[in-house]
Amino acid sequence: MRGEQVIFKNISEIDSIPKQVKKGRNRELLNERNRALINRYYYYKSSSTLRYEAILSKLRCEFYLSQVTIVEIITANVDELVSIQKIKPSISTLKKDFQHFNWG
Repeated sequence: MRGEQVIFKNISEIDSIPKQVKKGRNRELLNERNRALINRYYYYKSSSTLRYEAILSKLRCEFYLSQVTIVEIITANVDELVSIQKIKPSISTLKKDFQHFNWG
């Protein structure tokens, strides 16, 4: 069959390519996303009269996550949320830390 030797030659070369040990999602990027989500949740909770469900809906649209996932992230990072509530960062601080959001 035409090209058969080339195909099998390439397959034998694939075995010699070193494989990456770590696969999956980048933990640092997930932590940054979660930090942004927690700060955004704090912002909506502290500076607006939105209900909890409305805040989750806004976060769902901003982060492209389901509301269940958002609740899980908030629950897993409740210590960070508590520390943010103690610090009470100003909107200018939030703007500086997360420039890609509209904090106005």
